[in-house]
Amino acid sequence: MKSVNSKLLLALIALFIGLSSCSKKCDLPDNSNSGSIIQDVVIYPSSGSMTGNMGNDFVINGTHKYAGEYDIRFPNGNKIPVDYSQYTILCYPTKTSCAASFNRSVVIDALTQTVKYKIEISQCKDCLQEVDNENYILVPAFPSNYTVSYDVTL
Repeated sequence: MKSVNSKLLLALIALFIGLSSCSKKCDLPDNSNSGSIIQDVVIYPSSGSMTGNMGNDFVINGTHKYAGEYDIRFPNGNKIPVDYSQYTILCYPTKTSCAASFNRSVVIDALTQTVKYKIEISQCKDCLQEVDNENYILVPAFPSNYTVSYDVTL
């Protein structure tokens, strides 16, 4: 009888551990921006999902067809149009689970005339709904002849 009770107790403990592990919360790191990204700026596109109509042209400067479709707001400031003589908007559309965080970084290298936009994405696998993310960021203006590359890690 004692071995039956101990087997039952072990089975109940295993069941409890199994059930509690299924309800563990997915912990995501905080979103972060680094490198040449201008911090704490909110970018306001005039409508959602504009990146879907951009083809592969994700560098928004004064000559971009959607240049007039964005406003920005700096901390403690008002919403204003983008001054493309000082700033460029970069974006890169991604699809993620509905629970995701983003570590974005940009390196602008004048010597090699390149811009590298890197996005590292962390996702919770238990959130099955997909979400579109446009990944807008503001960086200092750079010449239009620079080569821009994107490095996305899921």
